[in-house]
Amino acid sequence: MLVPNMLLQDRYLVLRLLGQGGMGAVYQATDRKFGNAVAVKETFYSDTQLRRAFSQEARLLNRLRHPALPVVMDYFSASDKQFLVMQYIPGVPFDELKPRISLEDKVRIVKCTALALHEAHRLGIAHRDVKPSNILVEQLEDGSYKPYLTDFGIARDVRDVERTATGIIAGTPAFMAPEQARGENRALDRRTDVYSLGATLYDVLAGRPPFAAPTTMGVLQQILYEEAPPVRRADPRVPVDLEAVLIKCLEKEPQRRYESARALSEDLQRFLDGEPVHARRLSPGYALLRQAR
Repeated sequence: MLVPNMLLQDRYLVLRLLGQGGMGAVYQATDRKFGNAVAVKETFYSDTQLRRAFSQEARLLNRLRHPALPVVMDYFSASDKQFLVMQYIPGVPFDELKPRISLEDKVRIVKCTALALHEAHRLGIAHRDVKPSNILVEQLEDGSYKPYLTDFGIARDVRDVERTATGIIAGTPAFMAPEQARGENRALDRRTDVYSLGATLYDVLAGRPPFAAPTTMGVLQQILYEEAPPVRRADPRVPVDLEAVLIKCLEKEPQRRYESARALSEDLQRFLDGEPVHARRLSPGYALLRQAR
């Protein structure tokens, strides 16, 4: 286990390392003052631009209030490191949980996550990295599942045009919308996250993301120029209405997707209630037109 910064240990009792990457680590800890469980994200880097990005993540998260979003409790710096203290979530990543839960539970988790995304979008925040591993799922005492959308590390305020560089591709390739794969960062909005959440639902239903290739460039090429294989080809048990929802989420053109994450959530609720969804299966003519494009 890494040895945490002494300033961190003065305020928090570090219990264990939850995860570690090239840019930082996340610990489970206990707040020595209040006694509650927390998760502490620590950065390793001292680069000015990256430090600014980390502080921006803290500011963006602090603006958000939703049951499916983690609560920010503290943010501070020490020497060349920064620390972001958040609510500890005793859950597992969605991609680890997916083999063990029902189709209906998967849909409910994505529906609740869509409402959390809608709250972020309402405040002008685009997540830009929605994927199964960034959704932590907690199982409640009654057996139901509660998701939390996490990791706003590359999130951006869509109104902050000056800080939105064009041509830089950021995110996880397999879950990127076409406009994100092209580096059109100023064009990214709520419908970009709708695409990524649709790709997330596709992944947990099919057992793989919509596009897969041996290289990152191969994945990006598929996203830009190919249509996602129908999810029922991977699993014929997926209902036709749910496949129609996925097709609408994964449209290449943003204006053809759901207008908002809330609209997606409402259609998923219709599916769960046994009502017809608003998304429609592709007509033969439109399917041919998509293929021609």
